[in-house]
Amino acid sequence: MNSREELIEIQRRIVERLEEEIRESVIDDSPMMRQYRREYEKDVKSYSRTATQRELVQKVMAADIVFCGDYHTLALAQRTPARLLHQAVHRGRKVILAMEMVYHKHQEAVDSYLSGEIDDEEFLRKIDYEQTWNFVWENYTAIFDFAREHNIR
Repeated sequence: MNSREELIEIQRRIVERLEEEIRESVIDDSPMMRQYRREYEKDVKSYSRTATQRELVQKVMAADIVFCGDYHTLALAQRTPARLLHQAVHRGRKVILAMEMVYHKHQEAVDSYLSGEIDDEEFLRKIDYEQTWNFVWENYTAIFDFAREHNIR
C-alpha cells in the first residue's frame, strides 16, 4: 500500500469513527431526526474536492450571503462558522448572523443575551431551546460569544 492509499484508509477509519460517534450522540430517533440523517448522508456522500481554508475565506469575503451548514451533534462542526466569522470580521466585513436554532420571534431574547442582560440559562429558556433544538449548547457558545464581543447582530 502506498502512502496515498494509507492516508485514504486512515481518513476512511476516521469517518467511520465519527459516524459512530454521531449515531451514539443522537438520542432522538424520531421520524424527523431519521429524515434529517438521510438528507445529511445524501448531501455528504460525494464531493468534487475539499476547499482550502484560504479558498473558503476568499469566497466568504466575496459573497453577500454565506450559508454555513453543520452537523449539529459535532462540536467541530460549529467551530467552522465561528472561524469564518472571525476571518470576516477581522478583514473588515460587516456581518449579520442568522442562526437556524433561533426563531425570529426570539430576537428580543437574543438581543438581551448578546448585551449581557440575561445569562445562558435564561436565554435558553426564553428561546425554548430544549424543545426546539436541544443539541449540546456548549457547541454553539463560541459563535454567540464572538457575536457578543464584536457587537454582531
